[in-house]
Amino acid sequence: MRRHAHNLLAALLCMCLLVSYTPLPASAVEGGYSPSVSDELDAAKPNGDGTSQMSTTVSVLTIPALAITGKTEDYAARIDEIKADSEKYDLKVAATGQAPLAYSWTRTVEGAPDDGFSFEGGAVYPLSQHADTLEDGKTYVYTVVVSDQSGASVSTDITVVVSSAYAQRTFEDKGRDIVVTANAHYAVVLSTDAVDAATATYAALQEAAGGATMAGAWQVDLTGAPEGYVPFLGSASVSLSAAGIPAGAEVFVVGLDASGKVSTYEAAVRDDKAVFDTAALGAFAVAWKLPSKPSFTIEASVEGGNGQIDPSGSLEVAEGDSATFRFLPDEGYVVDVVKVDGVAVATDEIAGNSYTFQNVAGDHRIAVSFKKIEPQPTLRTVSARVEGGHGEVSVQGGQPASSAQAQVQEGASATVAFLPESGYVVDTVTMKTGEGHPMPVQPTSPNELVVSAVTDDVEVTVTYKPGSEIPVQKHMVTATATPAEGGSIEPGSVEVAHGGSTELTVRANAGYRLKELTVDGEDATGKLDGSTLKVENVVSDRTVLAVFEPVAAARHTVTASAGEGGSISPSGSQEASEGSSLTFYLHPDEGHRLKSLMLAEDGGAAVDVTDRVAGGVFVLDDIRADCALTASFEESGIVVPEDACYLVSASAGEGGSISPSGSVR
Repeated sequence: MRRHAHNLLAALLCMCLLVSYTPLPASAVEGGYSPSVSDELDAAKPNGDGTSQMSTTVSVLTIPALAITGKTEDYAARIDEIKADSEKYDLKVAATGQAPLAYSWTRTVEGAPDDGFSFEGGAVYPLSQHADTLEDGKTYVYTVVVSDQSGASVSTDITVVVSSAYAQRTFEDKGRDIVVTANAHYAVVLSTDAVDAATATYAALQEAAGGATMAGAWQVDLTGAPEGYVPFLGSASVSLSAAGIPAGAEVFVVGLDASGKVSTYEAAVRDDKAVFDTAALGAFAVAWKLPSKPSFTIEASVEGGNGQIDPSGSLEVAEGDSATFRFLPDEGYVVDVVKVDGVAVATDEIAGNSYTFQNVAGDHRIAVSFKKIEPQPTLRTVSARVEGGHGEVSVQGGQPASSAQAQVQEGASATVAFLPESGYVVDTVTMKTGEGHPMPVQPTSPNELVVSAVTDDVEVTVTYKPGSEIPVQKHMVTATATPAEGGSIEPGSVEVAHGGSTELTVRANAGYRLKELTVDGEDATGKLDGSTLKVENVVSDRTVLAVFEPVAAARHTVTASAGEGGSISPSGSQEASEGSSLTFYLHPDEGHRLKSLMLAEDGGAAVDVTDRVAGGVFVLDDIRADCALTASFEESGIVVPEDACYLVSASAGEGGSISPSGSVR
């Protein structure tokens, strides 16, 4: 019985193998790898329903897909370093696939193929043994192509910069407890700074944290590399302070690099430090959350348009944390009312056009509305100056200088641009309004302060400090015109820094006009200045749509008449489209001739156009107004003998006319 059960199970397995049969690679067959069924059956186990169950062991061969699973990271090193450390500098690649695998290496030098180089020796290229083929100051890109028995292939690159200018270096800011280790250029230095909670950069990190608590936010950069050199190669290991984070918390890092890209990094926590690897430095925040810690939702919105709230939409905030929202009015508008959970907030709680929820313990709603400031004829002076040097300022796009000023109409907005020298960034910004005291203010963007409504003379003072510019998140403004033949809106897409603005040009083609203009589905026609639409306060991706419609051509009335002695055809009144033409035929009676043809346009004085009559035909072209044609005739003094005249009869059927009609001598 046992033998029969085993045979039956083996037969069933064979049937399954036949149905799903896939040829095995020769290497598997040659190596003795094949599916098999154990000769032993387990003891029968009752199922409780009168049946029993037996089992055996089946081994199944799985064939991995061809893929590169690891490789040596890009690096920079000196030739003597490469020679001395094969474990660190030899080039290695790991791959899976249908064995045997074949490896083919090639390389480029300074971007040009090195036709004299090739290597077929396997998954490791011993660069340490061939360091004499390298030259200092050059960049080598090694490409390895991996093929398996099926004929498939994959490839990857490893970049090696041979330079005495780079070395593995560790930088430390003990005051902020920040450490960076990277293959860095000898000239670079570590630049760090805290990211202010009222900035757009902090808001982007806060949003990326997704409700987790942020233990701190810092700007981290390696600066000072000479022109044409990158600060570091490969990835950098960054260590940030993670002190005070509860045990058992999930810790991660969110970052914002110079391109505006937001990333999330896994972090290893050791000795109250969060350590992670990154290919791009910028602004980072250490975030943490406990599995049991609840989070709450804050819904942020704008009522009535004319500005933005940042961040907008739904924001998850961990219990006990704080969240700051900025109000960004469009040009010519100011904050009117801020409501939290439907209740208006006192003016003194809105500091610097922002509001902060402290120690969040529940869901909330925040809404802001803006009101228009009607410009007054009074002019105000907006001035700016640099204290301590290392840069310039500009007011309203004027000439950059250490101090600058411009006249601004009261109620209008004013823009102060900060222009630090290379290697310096904005440190502090203060603003004095009227006779008040200078107060610290947060720039609208890293290098710009927008005063949304100037109500008195304004004095702005800025100081600069060594460092690198804090990165700002970027958003895409996409513009579409429909139908395409109706007009255009340009540029079609543009990347804008968080909180910044851009201008689009809207033009209708001939025969069309603008029917509808919307930004994110809301009417923006009233914001069109001539052909320019300014999209302000971009804190998220924006969509602009311009819809065009055909314009019916204008119609004009043309009236033609003739005095005694002849006729004009067609006569009477008829309509003509704007820009079109009409042809008129002038027929003097026997013994008469055309004396004059007068043209009056749009009720104006008549003009003699007789010289434009050729062979009794006058063409009125490019009609742009109502017109009146008057023909007059006079006796010619010529008598035509009866035997020299013939009678011509003319007539027309339905669908048209002939001129002159009837009998004509």
